[in-house]
Amino acid sequence: MPPYILVAYLITNREIPFDVPLVELPTQDNVRANVDMLITFRITDPYKFVYNISAADFDQVFQAVCQDGLRSMMRHITVEQVVDLKKHDLAYLLEELSTAVTAYGVTVTNLSVTYAQPPAEFMQSLEGRQLAMLQQEEQKERQALAKRRQTDVEELSRQEVVAEVERDKESIEV
Repeated sequence: MPPYILVAYLITNREIPFDVPLVELPTQDNVRANVDMLITFRITDPYKFVYNISAADFDQVFQAVCQDGLRSMMRHITVEQVVDLKKHDLAYLLEELSTAVTAYGVTVTNLSVTYAQPPAEFMQSLEGRQLAMLQQEEQKERQALAKRRQTDVEELSRQEVVAEVERDKESIEV
């Protein structure tokens, strides 16, 4: 560039990672879950980015927009779905965030959930419930097996009695 052109700001063309820190958010069934997200964005209109908002202010605005979007998304899922949130389709959240920051010349390019887990107490109770259900199923199977054994023993006893009666009947006839 010629020396008489004044460069006021340098804006990158690459994607910028932005971490939305771990927050406790209520789910549809009012259980607080911990969620951490990583978002990448790109500055598509440097003029808007430089003159509509400062970088420090954009951090605060983008943080608020991301947390608000994440909060509204979490209100639509149950606590059981939180564990599978990494596999969940987040395209609508990506679009929502991107439209919220287009006024600043920014486009959100990628969004990924890096950590999503319900509280430890809930996980323990869920594991306890699953263990209880498995134990209950096992008990049902044991009971069915014991009932079957009892039926088989009764049938065998009945057959022995019938055979003994037949033998006695034959011996009386002889």
